[in-house]
Amino acid sequence: MKKWKLALFIAGVIPLLLALLYLCLRYETCFKKTVCDTSVSPEGRYTLTLLAIGEPDWPFGSASGRLTLKEGDTQINQADFELKNDGGRIHSDCWRVTWTEDCAEVILSGEEQFDEQILLYFDGTAQRRTLGNETEPTLAQTKIDALDIRVMENRENELVFTISISDYIRSYNSCYCRNYLTPASQWQCYTYDSAIHSDHETKYYFFTEDENVHSLPTITVYVPTNGDYIQEITVNYDEHSYSEPGYALYKEMCYYTLKVFFPELTYETIYDLCTEIITLGNQNVFSSDAWYGSGAVPYALFYKDGIGIYPYFAIGDWEHLCIIPVTEETVAEFKQKGVEIHEIQ
Repeated sequence: MKKWKLALFIAGVIPLLLALLYLCLRYETCFKKTVCDTSVSPEGRYTLTLLAIGEPDWPFGSASGRLTLKEGDTQINQADFELKNDGGRIHSDCWRVTWTEDCAEVILSGEEQFDEQILLYFDGTAQRRTLGNETEPTLAQTKIDALDIRVMENRENELVFTISISDYIRSYNSCYCRNYLTPASQWQCYTYDSAIHSDHETKYYFFTEDENVHSLPTITVYVPTNGDYIQEITVNYDEHSYSEPGYALYKEMCYYTLKVFFPELTYETIYDLCTEIITLGNQNVFSSDAWYGSGAVPYALFYKDGIGIYPYFAIGDWEHLCIIPVTEETVAEFKQKGVEIHEIQ
């Protein structure tokens, strides 16, 4: 009798042990949360944690992860993601964190995917987009600050856009989905007797991401001293310090600047336009005595709805993508000077 009881006990326990083993394995592979890395905001107020959830799908599947944002001990935001990394686990090298005034920006990188940007705002909202692919970025809870850009004459023979440098910065950052451009008060500013296309006194505002890194691309905004308008915007890159990341950043800054002026155009249209203009500038380089300055005449001009765009690149000078206000008369004058004219459709 005792043997039968022992046999029944064993027969009952073994399935339970197998079920427990299965549940343990299931938890380990699908649900267990492992802290992979942690980032703390500069002032120590916020903490962002990178978590791996379970194990990557076998054999070369994606890995599940989660970002959790805390203020002190209180969780204020989170975002789940899938990382395609050739079957590899999530680890500290898979992410890069940048802290801004209102959010934590995370770039997730995997061998089998484009980089993914996730913005976790301190107010609990979030934004996502895929970087580096040739399609329109997919954003969540995003609204581009589209501007009403018109052209007017400010001073004699001086055309301006009816937007301010603050308008441009605000719209650029809304397109970029983060506060990349700092307020104009933090830019370098110089006053000159004239500008490229104006004989009147003008302020030159200069932006660079890091003033200590001279190889980074810059943005120049020309503003008349008698009004809060924009005469011209140029995005600039120093070819002498060429690097693939630096040049990619230059093209990205060109893209988002054009997006400010043409918010209705698709990603593909603006990307192709940037590529065409930059390529044309590189194919038609001016001599070393024709650096970009007052009265400069470009090789080609692209225009649409009062907005003119052209490349300018001279030997020894920086590469420039320039945006200016134009009228039919302006376009005709450029054409008379031998400039190749392209109307943007």
